[in-house]
Amino acid sequence: MKSGFLKTAFFLFFAIMALVMVVNAPAQKSLKSDHLDFLVLESDALYFRNLRQFYYSKTTRNDAQYELFRLKSTSDADYRNPAQFVIVNNWRNDMAYIMLSIDSALMLPDRFVIAATDTFDISAMNMEDQQYLASRVYSSLSDDEASYALVSDQNKIVDVWATKEAKKHLKIVLQDYFKLVGAL
Repeated sequence: MKSGFLKTAFFLFFAIMALVMVVNAPAQKSLKSDHLDFLVLESDALYFRNLRQFYYSKTTRNDAQYELFRLKSTSDADYRNPAQFVIVNNWRNDMAYIMLSIDSALMLPDRFVIAATDTFDISAMNMEDQQYLASRVYSSLSDDEASYALVSDQNKIVDVWATKEAKKHLKIVLQDYFKLVGAL
């Protein structure tokens, strides 16, 4: 009799604790922005290689010995977005970079704008600037109303990642990259 009551109380306690954890869990993991670097730990590289790499198409640049990873679902012919983030893996130095790849057939942008508040000059970005841009885009993804646009020299504006599906793909790539470099 007593053991039945203890089992029930024990089960209810854990059920309530699980419910509290689910309710209080953040919708998006917060980025450790003070821990942003390019170094890839072996455990993170193994996680990416064994669990996440399947979802990416891999291209190797033989001249630089870099591996470029593009999300397979964004490579489809019916998915046309003028900008996408590409993970660049420098496996020789245990480093990974994120690169904003822009379809030059659509436009040659000069600036990237996030929700009309943050503006980035993308004409001469280095890898640190691109990583900072990716961190700002990732942070803004928690806001469902966030908008992203490319702006050319002639002030031609092209919206990017305007649909929920495109934002979902973007979030997957950025989460995988920041997990790879240990910032998530």
